[in-house]
Amino acid sequence: MLDPRRRQFLTLLGGAAIAWPLVARAQQSRPPVIGFLLGGSAEARAPMVAAFRQGLAEAGYVEGQNVAIEFQWGEARSDPLPALAAELVRRQVAVLVAAGGDAPGKAAKGATSSIPIVFAQGGDPVTGGLVKSLARPDANVTGVTFFTTVLGPKRLELLRELAPKAATIAMLVHPGSMGDSIEVGQAARVLGLPLRTLHAASDQEIDAAFRSLGQERPDGLLIISNPLFTDRREQIVTLANHYRIPTVYPLREYVAAGGVLSYGASINDAYRQAGVYAGRILSGAKPLPVTDGSRNTRTWRYAMRVAKSAVTVEQLVAEIIAFNERSLPPLEREEVMTICDSAWAYTQNNQNRFGQHGAYFPTDEVVSMLRDQDALVLLIFLRAKQGPWNTFMVANGLIEVLGWHRIRLAAARKRLIEMGYLTPVRQAGKGVPALYKWAE
Repeated sequence: MLDPRRRQFLTLLGGAAIAWPLVARAQQSRPPVIGFLLGGSAEARAPMVAAFRQGLAEAGYVEGQNVAIEFQWGEARSDPLPALAAELVRRQVAVLVAAGGDAPGKAAKGATSSIPIVFAQGGDPVTGGLVKSLARPDANVTGVTFFTTVLGPKRLELLRELAPKAATIAMLVHPGSMGDSIEVGQAARVLGLPLRTLHAASDQEIDAAFRSLGQERPDGLLIISNPLFTDRREQIVTLANHYRIPTVYPLREYVAAGGVLSYGASINDAYRQAGVYAGRILSGAKPLPVTDGSRNTRTWRYAMRVAKSAVTVEQLVAEIIAFNERSLPPLEREEVMTICDSAWAYTQNNQNRFGQHGAYFPTDEVVSMLRDQDALVLLIFLRAKQGPWNTFMVANGLIEVLGWHRIRLAAARKRLIEMGYLTPVRQAGKGVPALYKWAE
């Protein structure tokens, strides 16, 4: 861990005059309470909430020890959010965190002008009226945006690159959250691509939409980001793989669920950064600029890589400070030091697995495997699920998980061996399963 005196010197933010006073008063009387307003469901958002808690811990706050969290869940519906936000305000929370779409942030802002608000959303908070400026947000509102709802045209271009002979593209849209579907439609007209729009606002409608897609057989599918689809990502990925429809997803979490390709940020990273922001506000930090999340993520990933080879924490800090100074705009020094502290702790505790596995591929690699989509699906699934383990099975139990028959799984497994991704370690025998490892 970093020396407290050095950390205090490097991260000095100024006196109490620039702190958010409500938080300071709350901390004097009792452990602070964070109000967490989410647009999704508790079960589906569990990985995101875990990432938020991780960010809080990086900022020095652990739930149940020196901070409490009160949750309110919108269950992928926007109409109850204003009342839920008002309830958290009545409980006099120290910080109000709003995540799971653009609607929670608006509901939070409508509920209070004094309690600090930290949002995490995929939409543009400026055009959405949440803040006036990213660099100088409103007095009590800041947060993280990962701009996933403006990347639809880029995803269409990527899908066109992957399938240059595509004649028809479909997109799945929530009727109450159109996202960037209008921009995707405009881009499709420019490219001369017929675009089929399907709407879904429930589990049953998602199933029905994919049954229609299975009959129509479009050449590609775009998923337009919204809280319901994020919560139902495993259902959507399973259906897309079942009907063998080339699909580009809006978030990395779809790929972790078994999807083939995503173009966009990680929502987990955004929630982690929201946790860091909430913790810093609890500590009395001055009002913070809205971050797009990607700068923090780039610095975090670089710090994790450097920490694996750094001999001392001072070496790590020097390298990350230099990296940050080359970033435009650079992160604040306190944020850089929090990242260094966290990366060093992960490494010292043998929990830094950066670079050992992944579920994301450059475009040229995806294009080269496009004719072997089963092999690509199996590879991404194995990378996401098996992680860094030295040896593992690619057994017939995956038949049910992937919805394949045994011959199809065996063919994909054989193809991965031929392509140099997998290496057999042990042949199957009577009562003994085969083992594989990642090729060097």
